[in-house]
Amino acid sequence: MDGKEIECEPVKLILEPLHPNAFAMIQEDKKVKTRISEVIVSNYQQEAKEAAKQNDWSRVDRIISEAKKFAADDPWMSQSLHSLEKYSETSSTRPFYGNQQCIPLIE
Repeated sequence: MDGKEIECEPVKLILEPLHPNAFAMIQEDKKVKTRISEVIVSNYQQEAKEAAKQNDWSRVDRIISEAKKFAADDPWMSQSLHSLEKYSETSSTRPFYGNQQCIPLIE
């Protein structure tokens, strides 16, 4: 080998077919699922921020409602969305901008 090129014949790779339920039999990794949900909820929060910037509060409400589906199993994410929902009800952009004591958006 030592940096020399070696030529060989083409190799044919043959894979056995998987059982139709192979992927269903793989156990879901809870940490991975949680991290994926956090990223999705963060994206929804960013969308809500953009909607709030345009004072489109009905859109903010729809986005938060959709995000809740991904946050249902996580108390921290659920509480974060609940807080944003309360601000949306008062048409306040405060949690989206300014005061850092509010729920931080992951960017």
